[in-house]
Amino acid sequence: MRAVDVTDFERKRVSRLNMRRAKIMTTALRSFLSYVRCRADITSDLAAAVPIVANWSLSSMPRAIGRDPLE
Repeated sequence: MRAVDVTDFERKRVSRLNMRRAKIMTTALRSFLSYVRCRADITSDLAAAVPIVANWSLSSMPRAIGRDPLE
């Protein structure tokens, strides 16, 4: 197993989940990969290869800008 395998697996699975479930899945995957490394089943740190789920959106107006400049 390689880091690219972990990244591909995570991206395919997360694309079908909502934000909350995607975060839970990535946390579980990191935990599992850390566990199997601790047991010496794998030698490389594949948990570090699991991408972080982005948690941002630009759906609201920035706080620094008031309504007057936008109108």
